[in-house]
Amino acid sequence: MQIIFIQVAGDITGNAWITSFAPASDDGKHYRIKVTGGQLASNYSTVTTGFPSNDSRNFQMISPLDDFDEPNFVVGDGEENSAKCYIIDFAGTDIIETMPALWNENSGFPGILEASEEAGGFWGGTGTALAMPGARRPVVSALPINGKTYITVTSGTNWWPSAAVLVSDLSTWAHDNLTHLFALNVQNALGSWVDWYCDDTKQEAYLAIWHERYGMRTYKMTW
Repeated sequence: MQIIFIQVAGDITGNAWITSFAPASDDGKHYRIKVTGGQLASNYSTVTTGFPSNDSRNFQMISPLDDFDEPNFVVGDGEENSAKCYIIDFAGTDIIETMPALWNENSGFPGILEASEEAGGFWGGTGTALAMPGARRPVVSALPINGKTYITVTSGTNWWPSAAVLVSDLSTWAHDNLTHLFALNVQNALGSWVDWYCDDTKQEAYLAIWHERYGMRTYKMTW
């Protein structure tokens, strides 16, 4: 089964980028197409992450960070033993930022994601990939809101599913209230989904994060 992860950055009635997962490959290929003035470009292009999307997890997705002419992309990559998140440049040749392998107060990133007593003092950062092939984690999405770009990542280990909204360094919380951790055995679950909506006129944005076998949490942001 081919799963198509479609992401949009920008306003399709104006300027935007649309990306989708290409057939799984050794180099992590994805399709992308530009929208300019509400008109879809006549040709699409491809970008590769440099990491396989046809490995045992069979999962990889990208999201454009903005609607610029040559945006960077945030990547969610499920590998055999880990769930990774990183930012690549427009050409797909350089990794600009990488999410820490483990978030906790003793991991070398103090104060970023504080330790959870529930989880034995650890938060899942990149964590361990889910056991089921094609499981949807780490799902990533760029959130351009009020002139800034945030990144939401669903992560965690097999036993501690987590999600957080980060700034573009992939190491810092956007806000303490935009992160959560669940004590739940999700090794055989199908992972997570993220959806969001922004209304600049009303100066508000909505974010929904759904973890299979747990449920959905929703957030409202205003400015």
